[in-house]
Amino acid sequence: MHSIKRKAAVAAGSLAVAVGISLFGAGAASAGDFTPREGVIGDGSLQACQTYGNTMAQQGALTGYTCTKLSNGKYYFNWY
Repeated sequence: MHSIKRKAAVAAGSLAVAVGISLFGAGAASAGDFTPREGVIGDGSLQACQTYGNTMAQQGALTGYTCTKLSNGKYYFNWY
């Protein structure tokens, strides 16, 4: 009898934690009240540009971006 109650309590606790994490994640993803910057990001590498663009897109701050190579070899971040 104790085993059944214990399993039910563990299952209920796990469900509450899962729901809490889901709600927290949804709130964090919808907080896009800022404008991404444009220009050379970080060290100007393609990786830095793409990482910044992907991060901003995941946060809902933009729907698309480009990384354009400049004449000096650095990449310029532009969003839309």
